[in-house]
Amino acid sequence: MAFASGLNIVVLVGTITTDIKPIEKDGQVKGCRFMIGVNRRPIQNPKQPNAQPTQQTDYIPCTAWGWTAKRILDKYRKRYPITAHGTWQSGSYTDRNGNKVYTNTCVIGEVFDFMNGSAAGADNQRPAVTSDPVADVLGVSDSGAGSYPEIDPDDLPF
Repeated sequence: MAFASGLNIVVLVGTITTDIKPIEKDGQVKGCRFMIGVNRRPIQNPKQPNAQPTQQTDYIPCTAWGWTAKRILDKYRKRYPITAHGTWQSGSYTDRNGNKVYTNTCVIGEVFDFMNGSAAGADNQRPAVTSDPVADVLGVSDSGAGSYPEIDPDDLPF
């Protein structure tokens, strides 16, 4: 794949931290808005090496449109884990008072359903994991650890 002049790809792995709000036009859902909380790498204070590292979280505003928005509205809720990718978009508008307001959002293009673990949603469910993508590609059962075929070192090309 060739890129002409630049690259704007955002990958987020986090937790949905707000209720997902549908964007409607003419009585139909066209998109949705929500926030994803993404943990930063823990920071260790060099002056206190025995202290617990400080964990910080970024809250990323997200928007999705079309089929992706429908999928998010159908499968995800607040407190669900999510892995998504999209593009970062900045913009601006003039508010009612004549002030210029600057905006930033991640426009989600695709979400992935391979997050493991439990989510503490209102109904205590998480998005359904339909299959094991590695097992699908390799054509083996998803019976758990050790179900993937072993690779003989003689079969490796290097």
